[in-house]
Amino acid sequence: MVTHGLDLVRSMCDRAAWLDHGQLVTEGRAAGVVDAYLASVNEAESRRFDEEAGDAGGTSGVAGPGRRRRSLTVTAVEFLNEAGHTVHATPARSPLTVRLRYHCDAPVTNAHFSFHLDDERGNRVAGGSVDADPRTTGTLTGSGAVDYHLVSLPVAPGTYHVSAQAHDASGGDHPDTNQEIATLVVQPSGTPIDGVVDLGGTWGPPHPDTPHG
Repeated sequence: MVTHGLDLVRSMCDRAAWLDHGQLVTEGRAAGVVDAYLASVNEAESRRFDEEAGDAGGTSGVAGPGRRRRSLTVTAVEFLNEAGHTVHATPARSPLTVRLRYHCDAPVTNAHFSFHLDDERGNRVAGGSVDADPRTTGTLTGSGAVDYHLVSLPVAPGTYHVSAQAHDASGGDHPDTNQEIATLVVQPSGTPIDGVVDLGGTWGPPHPDTPHG
């Protein structure tokens, strides 16, 4: 069988061979070959993003010329895997932390952060929001980060552009919106996602109708 479907390779094959432009890269147990391929893709994506950030003259996501300053700004978005390592590509359904880095020009007591994922056609797919509770975080000052934790990344394989927003909800601060500040590549995993987003629900046991006399 010749295929680009990694889910098919994992589920239907005992052994696999990885070919790159007709050249054999590796062969062996199917799961091991798929894992090696995904690791290679992740490494290549990381190098590409680092090179693009260098060409842009700094860290990807830093506010550039023409953007109006706010008291609270998002300076970067990072993705961390279960081991806490920064990644640019990760399998669907895997644990993921979305880290929003921020900078405050003035103390912020009621911070609100949000982000969303758009597909390559510009369609909104999913998003999340974080309220920095002053009872636990205190007043935000200087630079730092807030994390949004996903037990299981619920979106289908593909490339997603991530936009982020932050503002001080306690005053008249206008939101700082950073469009397409980062890109996340979601790779195929062992269990396919039917559609674009996995609803994440669970089925309960059957409950037969109770006869009425």
